[in-house]
Amino acid sequence: MTTRNQEKTNMDIQNHRNLYALGTKIWIPCHSEVWQTAEIIEAYDGHKLTIRKIKSRDEQVIKISSDEELPPLQNPDILLGENDLTSLSYLHEPAILYNLYCRFVQSHAIYTYCGIVLVAINPYKDLDIYGIDTMMAYRGQTMGSLDPHVFAVAEQAFNKMEIENNNQSIIVSGESGAGKTVSAKYAMRYFATISGSETETQVEKKVLASSPIMEAIGNAKTTRNDNSSRFGKYIELHFNDRNHITGASMRTYLLEKSRVVHQAVDERNYHIFYQLCSSRETFPHLQLGDSEEYIYLASQPSSDNDRQSFFETVNALNTLGFTQEDQDLMWKVLASILHLGNIEIADKTQKNPGDSDSCYISLNDPSLQIVSTLLDINKGELQKWLCYRRIVSMKETYEKPMTAVEASGARDALAKHIYASLFQWLISIMNRTMCETSPSANCPIIGVLDIYGFEMFELNSFEQFCINYANEKLQQQFNLHVFKLEQEEYGKEGIEWKFIDFYDNQPCIDLIESKLGILDLLDEECRMPQGSDASWTQKLYTKCIKWDRFSKPKFAGSAFTIKHFAGDVEYYSDGFLDKNKDTVFEDQVNVLRNGKNAMLRTIFMVENSIDRRLSVPDRKANILTTPKSATIGATSKSRMLTPMRPICATIGSPTHSKQNKKTVGSQFRDSLNALMTTLNDTTPHYIRCVKPNDSKLPFVFDHQRAVDQLRACGVLETIRISAAGFPSRWTYVDFFLRYRVLLKSKKINRDDPKLTCQRIVEEHIKTEDNYKYGNTKIFFRAGQVAYLERKRADRRKDCSIHIQKTWRKYICQKKYLQIRNSALLIQRYGRGCLDRRLATHLRRTKAATKIQKVVRMWLCHKKYLQLQAAILVLQRYYRGYKARKFTLELRRNNAAVRIQSIVRMWLCYRQYHDTLDKIIKVQCCIRRWFARRCLKALKKEARSVAHVTKLNKGLENKIYMMQQKITELNNQLSSTKSLQTELLETKQKLVEQKQISSELNIAKKHAQQIQTKFNTLQIDYDSQKKITENMIESCNEKCKNAEQNLLEAQKVIAALESKILLLKHENEKKLIEIQESWNTKFDSEVLKFQYEIEAEKSKYQKLLSEKRSIEEKLEMFEQQDINSCGDSLQRNKFDLSFPSYQENGYTTKSVKSNNLESSDILNLQKTLKTVQMEKDMLLKKIENDKLIRDHSSDNDISRLKEQNNLLRQNLNSLREATESSDNNNFIVADDLTRQLETLQDELFKKKSECVRLQNRLDDTAESLRKIVDYETTTSSLTEDRELNQAMDAQKAINRHILEEFQTEKEKWKEEKENMSSQLVKLLDENEKQQELLFIEFDKNPQCEAILQSDMNKLNYDNLKLQQKYDELLRKYVTLRNDMLLEGKENSTINFDVVLDNDNFANSTTISNNDGTIIAKKKNRSEFMGMFECSIEDDPVVARNLIIELRPETALKLLPGLPAYILFMCIRYYDFTKEEKRIGLFLTNVAKNLQKVKKRQHQDTMILWLSNTMRLVHILKQYSGEPAFANDNTSKQNSQALQNFDLADYRQVFSDHAVILYQDLVMKMQERIRTLIVPALLEHDSLGIDIGRNMRRSLGSLKSNQSLSSPTTITLENELNTMYSQLLVHEIDQEVIVQIFKQLYYFMCATALNNLLLRKDLSYWAKGMQIRFNLSHIEQWIRDKILYPQDIVNTLLPIIQASQLLQARKTEDDVNSICEMCDKMNANQIIKLLTSFKPTDDCEERISMDFIRKVKDKLEERPECQDKEKLLMDTKYVYPITFPFHPSNIRLEDIELPESLNLTMLKKI
Repeated sequence: MTTRNQEKTNMDIQNHRNLYALGTKIWIPCHSEVWQTAEIIEAYDGHKLTIRKIKSRDEQVIKISSDEELPPLQNPDILLGENDLTSLSYLHEPAILYNLYCRFVQSHAIYTYCGIVLVAINPYKDLDIYGIDTMMAYRGQTMGSLDPHVFAVAEQAFNKMEIENNNQSIIVSGESGAGKTVSAKYAMRYFATISGSETETQVEKKVLASSPIMEAIGNAKTTRNDNSSRFGKYIELHFNDRNHITGASMRTYLLEKSRVVHQAVDERNYHIFYQLCSSRETFPHLQLGDSEEYIYLASQPSSDNDRQSFFETVNALNTLGFTQEDQDLMWKVLASILHLGNIEIADKTQKNPGDSDSCYISLNDPSLQIVSTLLDINKGELQKWLCYRRIVSMKETYEKPMTAVEASGARDALAKHIYASLFQWLISIMNRTMCETSPSANCPIIGVLDIYGFEMFELNSFEQFCINYANEKLQQQFNLHVFKLEQEEYGKEGIEWKFIDFYDNQPCIDLIESKLGILDLLDEECRMPQGSDASWTQKLYTKCIKWDRFSKPKFAGSAFTIKHFAGDVEYYSDGFLDKNKDTVFEDQVNVLRNGKNAMLRTIFMVENSIDRRLSVPDRKANILTTPKSATIGATSKSRMLTPMRPICATIGSPTHSKQNKKTVGSQFRDSLNALMTTLNDTTPHYIRCVKPNDSKLPFVFDHQRAVDQLRACGVLETIRISAAGFPSRWTYVDFFLRYRVLLKSKKINRDDPKLTCQRIVEEHIKTEDNYKYGNTKIFFRAGQVAYLERKRADRRKDCSIHIQKTWRKYICQKKYLQIRNSALLIQRYGRGCLDRRLATHLRRTKAATKIQKVVRMWLCHKKYLQLQAAILVLQRYYRGYKARKFTLELRRNNAAVRIQSIVRMWLCYRQYHDTLDKIIKVQCCIRRWFARRCLKALKKEARSVAHVTKLNKGLENKIYMMQQKITELNNQLSSTKSLQTELLETKQKLVEQKQISSELNIAKKHAQQIQTKFNTLQIDYDSQKKITENMIESCNEKCKNAEQNLLEAQKVIAALESKILLLKHENEKKLIEIQESWNTKFDSEVLKFQYEIEAEKSKYQKLLSEKRSIEEKLEMFEQQDINSCGDSLQRNKFDLSFPSYQENGYTTKSVKSNNLESSDILNLQKTLKTVQMEKDMLLKKIENDKLIRDHSSDNDISRLKEQNNLLRQNLNSLREATESSDNNNFIVADDLTRQLETLQDELFKKKSECVRLQNRLDDTAESLRKIVDYETTTSSLTEDRELNQAMDAQKAINRHILEEFQTEKEKWKEEKENMSSQLVKLLDENEKQQELLFIEFDKNPQCEAILQSDMNKLNYDNLKLQQKYDELLRKYVTLRNDMLLEGKENSTINFDVVLDNDNFANSTTISNNDGTIIAKKKNRSEFMGMFECSIEDDPVVARNLIIELRPETALKLLPGLPAYILFMCIRYYDFTKEEKRIGLFLTNVAKNLQKVKKRQHQDTMILWLSNTMRLVHILKQYSGEPAFANDNTSKQNSQALQNFDLADYRQVFSDHAVILYQDLVMKMQERIRTLIVPALLEHDSLGIDIGRNMRRSLGSLKSNQSLSSPTTITLENELNTMYSQLLVHEIDQEVIVQIFKQLYYFMCATALNNLLLRKDLSYWAKGMQIRFNLSHIEQWIRDKILYPQDIVNTLLPIIQASQLLQARKTEDDVNSICEMCDKMNANQIIKLLTSFKPTDDCEERISMDFIRKVKDKLEERPECQDKEKLLMDTKYVYPITFPFHPSNIRLEDIELPESLNLTMLKKI
């Protein structure tokens, strides 16, 4: 066994060391912030630890000698900002400090739980978290379900008192300035608010009124707190068996009397002195001056706040029943204290140099005179006993003078005694007033203890000793209570109990209060004649040194040290004895007792010897103790405080001066023991107040100051006790949901989470002592949850790596395929794009080339034309010259050629003929020769041809050669001949040439002449060319200039046009702005008037509710008067005052008991009269609103005229500006002028419209005047003729109605048959589906959710069918009612329709025995539309018609029938002119309506709301006023009231309708109050809340989640029920809209308030659920109401809150979030953001930078301070208006059914 334990220990050590791994965050000490965060960068190796500081990033090595020296670990992030400190995994000082810092500075949360303790940090800023709405939000909630709050602690105490009927107590402690008084005040305010007492003004208000009085007389400004309580108090609130406050009593402790005469630097005296000085003009008889004139006020000035606080104090005194005489006495005593301090005490050495041991006071001292006058005492005796004291010895008594110093001390002691006695007297009066009736022994109480916290200063004296002694006692009680609760928790969970070692401060308490302890030795030293502080200190050193908690300092002197639970405190014994004795000279007190003022004497009397608090007598001086406020009232051991008994006047007798009286220490010890006895009899609740800084800066956290206070108030001790056991506690479901990741899926059993949790714990935590299994929770020791968190983080990290690996592979593969496909797609589209781009480029290039070609062609063509135009002139002249020259040359050439041709022809002819002759001759010769030769040849051939051939072969060649020569010669001859001819020709040519040369010379001369002419022409051409070029250039320049001018002109024109447009737009904008401004002004004025009217209506309706409550109180007093008619109560002589009803405007003084009830009744009647007068004034104001609107419209028209004149002036100025512009812009100016003229025409049109509107208003006003002044005239038709016409018209109407009814009846039958057949089919299908679902449900466990969704859909379809069916039934009922009233003559109408829907309100048919309804036509001439009744039957009629009428009976009648019957009775009284009777009858009706309201049944409220509204409408319709008679028939107008104006009674019934409406709305709100949060916030209609679904499916933990919790369907069914009830009784549609608008606002406010106060609902999935649930409610109202937008808009705050939970929360979304949440104020948005928490690590935490940016953005909103409340006002009521709806039912057709039992009425 030892080995196993050793192994477990080693394993625990190893596990603990493993926590200090790399990356772990720890806490290390810091000088500025006490602790700072660091991160481990090298794991712990058993000897050293290397860390890096988070802020400075500095590295540090910490040497560790043992595991106990390891630094504390930081909690995981999931526990950051927890609202309960005990839920942290590591419970140590730095974790507590940092968690408080995060909540206070970052989240601005001032409250935090620490187990059963509420830690409250003073924010030094007013927070809007203490309103009525916040109280109601915490009402009925368990502690921990909402955010920490002082109301949660108060609610827990009140709830335990209700359930267990046990006494409760709330202990509020903390140092000065920590907010103890405020916390106690808000706790008492919570009790006073939720107790629901019927006499709130007399009990709860008195309890709340005690706070300003106690603050005035017991609080003062110190260096640490401007409103520091200088006393401790314990207030007990007494409750009756109905948990209503019946009274209260107060006990005070250790008032700081020394502050009356002395204050430290920058501190003040008690507030009441400065308040009195600031209001000195009100009390001239007090002869007060400015506060700086008085020594006791330390030259501190008063302020205006003091004056305002004084009035609050006076009001509180009046509320608590202090009479004017009591208050005047109080002011005199307080003023006398100030004047007493200014009495000048001089040393007699100034008169007699030898007398240095005495002093004197001048009788002419003004302060002495004022004190004696105010207190009505003997001035001489006061002057004497301020300078002398009486010494009583064994034999004689003599007087001894005092020195100036001793006299000043005695005067200050007297001043302190006077103030303490006044304080005691005020407390006794307040106790007697707040607890007039003695509570029974069985009635429970709740006590609120507001006591000072542990104090430790540089110089600690007797006050600190008593304070720390009290805190030791309270800490002991606290430790025992915490220990007891821990034991109960372990026992409830079935865990084996082991003793937890905790700090026991009993030795310290024994050191102080045991025999021979510090207090015993102090009292003993006080009894010693020569006792001193030094001798008492030496006794402490010798007697108390045996105690461990007592020590002697090194440099002792007069100091000693006590080891308290919060630290070692060194006390200085100087002044201990004097403060313990607290002496005052009896002779000085006797001067006050012997004064002439009897009431003053009662202040300075003390109680009998049992309650006497006088110090030990001195043999040398006859002295007594100041009546201390430490033990006011008896200190019995009972739980009740004993009121102060009558004070006897026997104190001054010498017989009592020698008795041993208690010292201050003994008194305080006894009162403290009595207090502890009282607290031990109660169930305590603790509030520890912490002061965050000494500079009083809002939300600034001083870590060192906070740590000191946490140590001093026992918070850390609570943490230590929790850490010693099992501080971390998880339910099985929560643990399963968070840590199931640590277990393999095979081992997880979802049906048994407890088994799964055990497997998780046993697998990862090896030591069994570190956890325990409870019945519903798992308990862990400190650090185990953090260890599991680290394991979970590692597991999630491994899983994340595996998931990331697989996911990255998938992502990369998918990304590659996407890139590949994308690349192919891009390439395909890219190529296509490039081709299309290339084609486009080619097209553009071709087009550009073509364009260039055409342009170039055009340029060349243009240039060519220019050159052609320039050259044509030259060509013309040159060609003419050349043509003339050529013509002349041609002529000469032609002549020469002709001559030459003739000559050549002759020569050729001659040569031809010569040659021909020669050739012929030659030919002849040759031919002759040839012929001869041929002849010879022939001859030779004839002989021998061959021989001849051979012989003549060479000859032939020669012949051939000769022939060639001959031919050559002939050729030469011919050439010579030709040369001769040529020679002749040349000679001729030469001759001709000579002739030509001569002609050529002539031509040259002529050519020279032409050349000269040509030169001259060329010169002229060049000059002309230059001129033309210059002209062209000038023209080009002019063109360019013209073009530039044209461009400039165009620019100017464009600018002018733009100016014109701008002017036009500006004018249009101005017109639009003017119109919009006037429209907005007019609308704002109208809205303002509407708001004022609504405000007046709401005020009026509030007055109605107050009137109702006053009437109820009056009835209660009357009942009490009846019950106590024979009893007589007398008050004692001290109960001379009665609380003043200041709010109701009257007071009572010195009333006797026998006249108490009657005076109350008279006062209440006066109040009712004042309320009635205010009501009449409001009515007149509402009626005058119409006239105000008319005047406002006239003023608007005159303002429009002025604006039109101003616009006309502006237009004229614009016209002048345009006319004065340059002449070049005259076109633009004309355009401007035309446009301005059009604008002016439009303005004139507007003006004409305004004039027409004004004329129309004047006409309507004139017509209204004419209508008002118009007197009704008699009709020209006789009554018989009129009746005949009406009968004919009625017959036609009846026939038409009958036809419509028959058609509707047939349609209804057909639809009914179709619906029944569909219903049968649906039932058959439903059975089949159920069989299939049962089969599938057995197979699939998820079918439950599917089945639920299908059921929801079927319910929705059935609801739609039901609505259609209801509409058909309503149509049938309306037609049936019409047929009942409009029957045909001598005919019967058979209704054979049977209504099957029993749930429908109008389902009961009206039938005879045979099932038919017979409507016979009456002779209308017989009836006048009124009922006759005797005067004795009037009360019976009102009772039977109002009191006895049941809603189920009324459903069978005509809607509004009781209202018609009442009005017909009223018409009869008006017809008979019985004014008194009609008044009595209407009063009877009003009283019966009040009785109906007391039934508090919703059906009855709806019934009489409908009838009361109908009665008001009928009274208006038949009042004869033209405004209500527009839709009346002539018959209805003739039936109007003729003799009496019932406008006042009409207003009375309208008031009753308003009260019924308010009660009905409150009743409906109470019905849906419990459904709102479960249905809208908690219901998981989407099935996405895993934890909730898990709890729902667990069989072993069904107690954690109720299966019958309300859903949205439940809420819709409730709304359906309300809506159907309203429709059945035919409430006006406008009123139904207003009712549901109020209900929807209530649902929104309740849901949003709970959402803001519950941190467990602030996550993303919950936002989606809430929005989905709200959509059902939105759709429901859209299906029911035609125009539901106003109703839906009331849900916008909660809708935007749900959207905020779902919205993305990054720095880029700041603007969008602020714009989205425009219906939520800044505090609500910031609260929701700070409460937002991630779920299952899937979301990131919202950074404080983001919240800060959102806050800065929200500060730009122009919101008033009232809109910055955190919670919505659930009691806000929209003002109700009842629109006028006239009735078309004729009075003569009304019949009395037998079910009403009104046989005494007779129709006439």
